[in-house]
Amino acid sequence: MSARVLAFVLACAWVSASAGNVAAAPPSYDVEQAVALAQAQNPEIAIARKKVIGARGGLIEARSGFLPSLTSTGLYDKRQQQSQSQLRQEDYNATLKLEQNLYTGGQITSQRAIAQLNIEKQNYELQETASHVAMDVRIAFNDLLLNRAKVRVRQDSVRVLHEELKNQQQSFRRN
Repeated sequence: MSARVLAFVLACAWVSASAGNVAAAPPSYDVEQAVALAQAQNPEIAIARKKVIGARGGLIEARSGFLPSLTSTGLYDKRQQQSQSQLRQEDYNATLKLEQNLYTGGQITSQRAIAQLNIEKQNYELQETASHVAMDVRIAFNDLLLNRAKVRVRQDSVRVLHEELKNQQQSFRRN
């Protein structure tokens, strides 16, 4: 029975070790995939995109000055009666007002032009942020490749020195 338990434990250890190797393998990216992933997940770029959307909303708001505006107001009041009176117990009033600007002295046109410039500004800031993130990712990626190459050189150096040590030990033993 102990042989079965030992076989079961060894089988479980082998399965967990092989599963751990599969799960522990980190994803591998090339530089363009790393840049694309960073641009998709970077919070600064997401904020810049939201600012572009906000600037577009400013343009819609500025264009609304060319449209007529409709304003409505209403009032309803109910009086409490203490004695008999000839007054109505309820007062109500409703007003609708439609206005169209005929002349604004260029204010709405200027607001629209400012909103267009603000959209361009936000687009340029988005491009700047995306370029900055891409540059940072490329620099970090190349630093990683450089450091990996340095590690390989050091490992090769250690291997060569270890072989040299073995050769020296063998020649020392012969003498």
